[in-house]
Amino acid sequence: MMKNILPSIALSLIFLFSFNGAIAQNDTEVLTSIPEIPASITSPMERCNYVVYHYWDHFNYKSAFSAKKRMNNTLGRFLDFVPCASADTVYIAIDELIKGVAKTKPDNLVELCKMAESWTQSDSAEYYSDDLYYPFIKAVATNKKIKNPEKARYQAQYKIMTNSRLGTIVQQLPFTRPDGTKANIADITAPHVLLMFIDPDCIDCSLAKIRLSADFVVEALVKNKILDIVAIYPGDPNDAEWLSYATTLPKNWISGAMADAESLFDIPSTPTIYYLNQERKVAAKNVTTDKILTAFHQLVESSSQQHADETEQSSQNTPSDKQE
Repeated sequence: MMKNILPSIALSLIFLFSFNGAIAQNDTEVLTSIPEIPASITSPMERCNYVVYHYWDHFNYKSAFSAKKRMNNTLGRFLDFVPCASADTVYIAIDELIKGVAKTKPDNLVELCKMAESWTQSDSAEYYSDDLYYPFIKAVATNKKIKNPEKARYQAQYKIMTNSRLGTIVQQLPFTRPDGTKANIADITAPHVLLMFIDPDCIDCSLAKIRLSADFVVEALVKNKILDIVAIYPGDPNDAEWLSYATTLPKNWISGAMADAESLFDIPSTPTIYYLNQERKVAAKNVTTDKILTAFHQLVESSSQQHADETEQSSQNTPSDKQE
């Protein structure tokens, strides 16, 4: 999800149609000029794709990080064009940037990652997006030539984001049940799974528990093994407060504790809720209780309507018992 996306699109379009090959007023604060767009390219997305794709063509990687403020501004202006470009083009351009930095001086990838983090991950991020940030931390975490001590922090981030990002398959998730027995998400067979990270001290967790357990649709889905709700405490399985709280959870929920959960999953606050589909892919993350209830109510309504339509169609195709 991106913040301030409309102003960014507007800014991008102004550049695309008003500064065709010209130098923008703030070019003294950046390290590269906006590529000149051929006159034959007229559609907004194609023009934006052209700028994004060619943005780093003439970039001087050797001297870029000697002017870190201007480098940061240069990255920021690149991201201005991201909202109106295709995803494939954006990732190709980011990959080009990363390869250029890595080839010149691998340790500069750490500085680049810091800049990308400030643009896409901080509380004041212009574009809050895990997908935009992921290529940068992956580049740092997987490059064996980087000796910077800060690499360890990005390796930890990379591990968490790899496990938590949309599309990731959650194959193994070992946890300890309140009775001390071991369990794993791989053993769960319901086609839909809500993975909830909760805390005994969390008021919002208790409210989510009450709303989900009281909803007749969610209750029916759980009862019929269409949905499993897995409530995980990211802490010590022997924590007395957790064990006491676990007794208040609905009996048909699956509950447990994982001491290392926060080193494996992105848990910015509690409750943090992930939705896993039948393939156990992360299909939604950080979803609210309202969105969960809306989604499952729509699922049931859609299934009911489909069943009604199939029944009606079947009755229309059934020959009459009455013979003339």
